[in-house]
Amino acid sequence: MAEINVARLRSARERHGLTQIELSRLLGVTQTLAGQWERGYKDPSIANLKELSRALRVSLPWLLGMDETSPTIADDPSAYASAPPPEPRRPRYTSAAEILADYDAPLGLRDLAQARDMARVLRITPEEWTALGSLDYPGGLTLEGYCGLLGMLRSASLQGNRHAMEQRPGRKVSEIAPA
Repeated sequence: MAEINVARLRSARERHGLTQIELSRLLGVTQTLAGQWERGYKDPSIANLKELSRALRVSLPWLLGMDETSPTIADDPSAYASAPPPEPRRPRYTSAAEILADYDAPLGLRDLAQARDMARVLRITPEEWTALGSLDYPGGLTLEGYCGLLGMLRSASLQGNRHAMEQRPGRKVSEIAPA
């Protein structure tokens, strides 16, 4: 795959008045990943290249440095004010395998998905994978950060509280309140 022209990426982003954080939110990726693209440390996936092209309103050949003509962007970005920006992408993960298959998934979440023994012991449900994958934290989170969030999600969840209360001695929760 051709490498992205980092100078053109930065120029197009700045021409639209976007910060790296704003661009990353628009594309549904971490700010760290967007910064790595702009510094040339990583190349975006084909899907992300298409999203970059659409969000920045430039042609793919121009963004990849293959076309020396002027980009399809107007000198005045307000000329595109009538076109709504693309909706941010929200990955919907339901398993560790789906996270590992998405190379743009946050690194801490990928680490948790790779720690199969830990994920098995934690008994992460498909809904919890989805909740963890939907979070967009500037700068990303570590594996420990995602484990902490999982604990907070469970403690805030009615179903999680019901399960914890069932484990305590005394009257069953089902005797107190219907499920």
